[in-house]
Amino acid sequence: MRKRISIGIILGLLCLTFLTNYYFKIEYGLNIISYIERAMPISKSEKQWLDNHGPIIYGSDQSSPPLRYIDNDNQYTGSVVDYIRALSIEIGQVIEFVPLKNWDESLYNVAESKKDFFDLIPSYERSNAFDFSDPIYVLKGAIAVDKDNKSINSLNDLAGKEVAIPKNDYAIEFINNNIKDVKIIYTKNLEDALKLLGDGNVDAVVGDEPVLRYSLDTLSLREKVRILEQVIYDEDAVLAVPKGEKELLSILNKGILSVKKKDILSNIDNKWYGVSLPLKRSNTKKHITLICLIFASIISVIVYIYHAINLILKNEIDNKTAELNKSKKQLQVTFDGLTHLLIVLDKRLNIININKASCNFLNKPREKIIGKNYSILKRGFQTKELDEVINETFTQKKNLKIDFNYRKKIYRVSTFILCEQEEPLENILVMIDDITQVKMGERKLVYENKMVAIGQLASGVAHEIRNPLGIIRNYAYLLKVDTEEEEQLEYIDVIESSVDRASGIIDNLLDFGRLSDNEYSIINISRFLKGIANLNKKALKDKSIALVINCNNELEYSVNQGSLKHVIFNLLSNAIDAVDKGGEIIIDCEVNNDNLEIEFIDNGNGIKKEDLENIFNPFFTTKLDKKGTGLGLYITYTEVKKFGGNISVSSKVNKGTVFHIDIPWGGGN
Repeated sequence: MRKRISIGIILGLLCLTFLTNYYFKIEYGLNIISYIERAMPISKSEKQWLDNHGPIIYGSDQSSPPLRYIDNDNQYTGSVVDYIRALSIEIGQVIEFVPLKNWDESLYNVAESKKDFFDLIPSYERSNAFDFSDPIYVLKGAIAVDKDNKSINSLNDLAGKEVAIPKNDYAIEFINNNIKDVKIIYTKNLEDALKLLGDGNVDAVVGDEPVLRYSLDTLSLREKVRILEQVIYDEDAVLAVPKGEKELLSILNKGILSVKKKDILSNIDNKWYGVSLPLKRSNTKKHITLICLIFASIISVIVYIYHAINLILKNEIDNKTAELNKSKKQLQVTFDGLTHLLIVLDKRLNIININKASCNFLNKPREKIIGKNYSILKRGFQTKELDEVINETFTQKKNLKIDFNYRKKIYRVSTFILCEQEEPLENILVMIDDITQVKMGERKLVYENKMVAIGQLASGVAHEIRNPLGIIRNYAYLLKVDTEEEEQLEYIDVIESSVDRASGIIDNLLDFGRLSDNEYSIINISRFLKGIANLNKKALKDKSIALVINCNNELEYSVNQGSLKHVIFNLLSNAIDAVDKGGEIIIDCEVNNDNLEIEFIDNGNGIKKEDLENIFNPFFTTKLDKKGTGLGLYITYTEVKKFGGNISVSSKVNKGTVFHIDIPWGGGN
């Protein structure tokens, strides 16, 4: 089962990693590792590079409107220029713009490191001279032809035709790699290429779609030239830096990621193109794919969990069946192993089962008792209380409990109905227990509590008396120094001896008043818990609280009784205060890894989350009726720590609270 859980966790992590990586690919065009690298702040070496280098120079052509061009006010502007300005802000470095005459000059200046970078569409041939950044925007290629030209309707129709393209433009490389027999006419820019088309000197023009459309309007060629609907290429544009400029490339990539995260490109799109020619590629299909992958992953996880749960349930059913079969065999052994007298009666008051302790008490074998009327018990207990509690249990259909005296011993009879409330009552369990020692323990505990109270009172009084005794001792000493008369010296000696005697009495009172000592002894934990629980019997009964103590009757452990007594008493008192009428308190006790573990579980009002971290602080209380002093749990925590233990708490409002205590043997010594 652990192997299946491990496989499930590994598959889940792999699926999560894949989906996360796919998300970063969609949003930023990066894998997880690249995203983390670019999301880091500018490093010291990069900062030093910027300080040494000064302003970064962007050098590109000035004749590719609306991407980059000189406007009527002689200002260098365009969508790409706006993007570079945003990039300058993100990297925190001035970027200066140097407009160049044409595209060919841009390539030359950056390749020769005369300028720092410019934007282009990357290709294999260009990678020999440049290093490329992450994508910054999307650039589409288009074909422009004369409106009357019906022979060119697609990319393949350019074969054998004369096509005008700006020199060193990406479109040249694209055409050469995809179409044969195309005669390319090189121009300085797209406007010159469109003029050739308008004059009928070429068959078509190929270039960047935004520039084509803008130039058609500028040259007033809309009525004469048309742009084919087919987009011949849809490529990511990047920033190109001179080969080997790793520091600059890393700085630009960090700025590009920051621009993408702030979605600045969308604002630039809206400013220059509206919704017609966005520079940002639509990721709708990829987002749909991501959603489908997430949905498929969730379905896969659900199917795996469903399959795993089915296997777990099957194993649990098999295990429970085996346990049930084993329990059937062991039930009577367990029943017989209990030291209480246990008798199961039917509604006719006949005995249908009885444990070994009861058989020994009656001095009869089981076979001669089963089927007999319960009156056979009267030979052991000649008391009417037994008849009354059994008859009332069948009449009232509820568990009952009474104590009675018989032959100088105290017995407790507890009856339990063996059915659900809505079912007819057929059988009951009668449990008879000798509680003589428990009652004696209760009286002893009450006596000890009284002694503790007396000790505390004595401690307070002793502290108040010690101050005036000190004054008497000092003045007696002064009198002794100032007199030489024998009679007066005798009087002073009497005073000093009386002060010493009173001081000794005070020391004894203070020793008596201590909360607990460091003595450890081996005690029966079950009886210890039940003894303290019985001190609160009235409070439990007044609120009809069911107290369940789950502890091995034979469990013995070395503890500091004084400290543990205060701990258990305080926790039980708090649980009673917290539980509403008719509630339940459970005390679980067992030994794990040589540690005694005790849990107090109640279904009371619970503790608010904001109060949990304060409950062990002195003078912190949530009891608004002034019943609480705020010291109970503080003392409890202190005592647990004193004998090397630990205490923790968990709680849910209106659900209940669990206190857990770990106690090492003999305080860990």
